[in-house]
Amino acid sequence: MAPVLAPLQIIGGNGGGRSEVRGWEKGQRIRKIQVFVGGWQIKAIRLWLTGDGDFQEFGSPQGCPSREFTFDDNERVTSMSLWGNGAGTRAGAIKFRTSADREFDYGMTDWGRKREYRIDVGSGIMVGAVYDSGLDIDAQGYWFLSSSVVNTHFSSLRYGHFRGNPVIETLDSYRQTNRSSAPISWTFSGEKEVTMSKKWTSSKEHFFKANAIIKAGVPFFNVKASLEWHTRETSSDERVSEERRKLSWSNGGQLSPGQSISLEAITRKGTLHLPYTGIVTIHLANGAKFTYQETGTFTGIRYSSVEIRNTK
Repeated sequence: MAPVLAPLQIIGGNGGGRSEVRGWEKGQRIRKIQVFVGGWQIKAIRLWLTGDGDFQEFGSPQGCPSREFTFDDNERVTSMSLWGNGAGTRAGAIKFRTSADREFDYGMTDWGRKREYRIDVGSGIMVGAVYDSGLDIDAQGYWFLSSSVVNTHFSSLRYGHFRGNPVIETLDSYRQTNRSSAPISWTFSGEKEVTMSKKWTSSKEHFFKANAIIKAGVPFFNVKASLEWHTRETSSDERVSEERRKLSWSNGGQLSPGQSISLEAITRKGTLHLPYTGIVTIHLANGAKFTYQETGTFTGIRYSSVEIRNTK
């Protein structure tokens, strides 16, 4: 099978402790990078991943000057070059261009750049990094997906405890009294449009959007029997779906003199908020694939058919 990641190249010296940022394992990519430099080395790097509010820091900025770059949602890296510091002891500089025709180019301020290492950026989707660091960035490298994303799907869904008792909603009411001396006819009818929906909302932002659900248990509201939420297996579904439906009712009859009637049309609304865990699978154009776990909340709203009941 083809590799998920483009070949990793780590450029710089041999010192420092190894740190790895493996964003693809959580459905993330690098959203923002900030580089701090000294005269003869990269001092520190901060990374922000999609879905994370805070940054991860490597090396020690120590008040050094910096530049930063924030990627737009669908922006990809089209080329990247890395430099050591020329002495074989530290990382020296980083330069890349993107699909939005933007460039980031920053490095050591005093020493000149020597050998340039052109990096294989694969699809251009930067999903991780490797740093050897202590007080400085001794060496740096970046992970890219090897090929573009062609398909994503969501499966293996598991849910928390079902708590979603239906509530009665009154759609309309009807009252009539025959105060005449002869029978009269009555009719109670109407309709109301309601929206039924279901959606799975992730607890954090993911760069890879999986909208299709395949071979998974999906909560449904049993309107014909128990009026409770259950799960049933489905071959496919959509992550977000909405359906508008008209609930209608009609009944009628006759009232004898002196008789009265009091009716209401009701429906039972099932609303469910349920934690879930599922597996997202990402398929790449070269045949490679990878997975990550996603957690979040399922929200469902369903209605039963209309029931007309006597309220006397």
